[in-house]
Amino acid sequence: MEFTSKQSIGISAALFTLMVSSAAILSSKERKVSPNFCYSVYHIEQTLDLGVFLGDIQDAQQIKIQNNLHVKEVLPLVSSESNELLPVKVSSNLAQYVMQIEPIASRINGITQERGDRYQHPFLVTVDKDTGHLIDLQSATKNESVLKEYMSIFDFFQLSAQQGNYQYLNGNGRYTANMAYSVDNPRKFYKSNLGYTHTEHNISLHNNEQVIIMSDTECFYQSSTAQESYTINMSPKAYMQGEGQVTINAQPQSQWSPSHQFHELRANITRWPGYKINKPITQALAFSKIKKMLITLQAKPLETKQALSIITKSTPSWPFFGRYLMQNIVPEALTGKVILGLQKINTQASISALISIIASPVQSETKQASIQALARTSARVSHKDLIKLQQLVSKSSDKIELLDNDVLLINTLGMMVNRRILMPPDNIKQLQKFLLTQLESATGKDKIPYVQAISHYLTEFDHHEKSLLLAQLNNNLDPLRLAITQALKKIPYDESFTKPALSQLKKEPQANIRAALIQLLEHSTSQSLAVKQHLISILSISTNSHEREQVLHNLYNAYDSFTPQEVAILKHVLTREYVPTNQRLLATILLKHNDKDAYQED
Repeated sequence: MEFTSKQSIGISAALFTLMVSSAAILSSKERKVSPNFCYSVYHIEQTLDLGVFLGDIQDAQQIKIQNNLHVKEVLPLVSSESNELLPVKVSSNLAQYVMQIEPIASRINGITQERGDRYQHPFLVTVDKDTGHLIDLQSATKNESVLKEYMSIFDFFQLSAQQGNYQYLNGNGRYTANMAYSVDNPRKFYKSNLGYTHTEHNISLHNNEQVIIMSDTECFYQSSTAQESYTINMSPKAYMQGEGQVTINAQPQSQWSPSHQFHELRANITRWPGYKINKPITQALAFSKIKKMLITLQAKPLETKQALSIITKSTPSWPFFGRYLMQNIVPEALTGKVILGLQKINTQASISALISIIASPVQSETKQASIQALARTSARVSHKDLIKLQQLVSKSSDKIELLDNDVLLINTLGMMVNRRILMPPDNIKQLQKFLLTQLESATGKDKIPYVQAISHYLTEFDHHEKSLLLAQLNNNLDPLRLAITQALKKIPYDESFTKPALSQLKKEPQANIRAALIQLLEHSTSQSLAVKQHLISILSISTNSHEREQVLHNLYNAYDSFTPQEVAILKHVLTREYVPTNQRLLATILLKHNDKDAYQED
């Protein structure tokens, strides 16, 4: 059972995904269940014992929730954008499901909870059938916290029928799931959360297992039970502890009749109740609204809610702001106020507005401010805008030399990936692939910004991505080798780094790159003997005190014992070392070695 954590004593049961209201539904003349796709109802019962600790303040809650989850498969569509929705062939690895909650009961500490309208909207999930992982989740609501809770609801059904480890996403973040068969029952599966790779808070799982009984007739499975205990550390003095159980059973008798309006919901969420589409306006009307906005905004400090409200009211005119700046003289401070306001508003529409400014031939300072604002956003980015960004970068790569704003935009793409690791859609992965493709095709120093962009997001690279970075270590360009080494230091260490890094260290002429390689190799285990021997050889010949310090830190952190020959070299180096910090490190290493030898003798 997953949840979205909040630093509040009065934690609502809605925090844990299953306190939901009846969803709004479509009306239509046709009301029938498609015979080609599944329709299931799952009865979900959840109990959660939660302890919240904020300094000296403690709160205990017992949460009990019952809901029916209605699930139906629908014909997939491409993209979530209103102007990009195109029917596609139903591929073997793509499925989309409409899900809607029917609340049954909810109690916190025995007190019945009223149902609000926070979860009035149904949601649509796009799933990779082969791996079971969530590709995208959409809803008429734009409330990111609600979308995270919907992600956690779906996580009960995020699974694969094949054994192995999978990378999944829920409301807490990205995690590694293990799927395993039951030895005794071929229809029984076990799903375990092996740990989170990317989360907003530090989450320690003490127990997490879901037992699943498969079905040939239901959308996902017949039944499931799950148990979990965890600790979430939000700060040194704020944490939550919870123990929960969930039982899920297919309940066909609770299906809504074929005439129920739920069956009219399709994959095109732009036709769902509550989905708002901004009607297009003419450039003349947009310019008029922008002019009025600027006049009103000029007297308002940006820190005030009124200023952001003024900018928000002009949402339909945002796509025209870049053109307006091209044709009208606007004070730089006022332009900056609008750009910063779009950053603070931080919605898909405001991000689109920033990208439209970047794509316009505006002044260099305005373009730079817009790129910097874009780098600080975290909301979803439309598929259309991602394509526009890629086109801008591809166009800049055709130049004889990249300009400062070109380099800044490339770096920003990496920052955008990093800020969106914890949310769907998977189209953000397309941005990762784009950066790697650009790195491969770029030449000389033009590779550097792509390496720096990639280093901004700490994610699990696949074999191709790692190999691509490692191959750049042989490049003759010093700044590129340094950028590659710095990027590798930020990525979770892989033993495939050791051999090429050690090989480059042996021939690397630049001291700063050697120092970075030494730091990188501190994490090596598979070839630790070869690494250790070369590090000790560096100590005996290096004339760079900083480099010797890096080597000593590596030896201290990675190694506990040394051969008699290695000890002799270390003692000899100590007699010649004149830097006090290095002297202390050497002495500490030798003492640690002696202490371990004495312990082993005992």
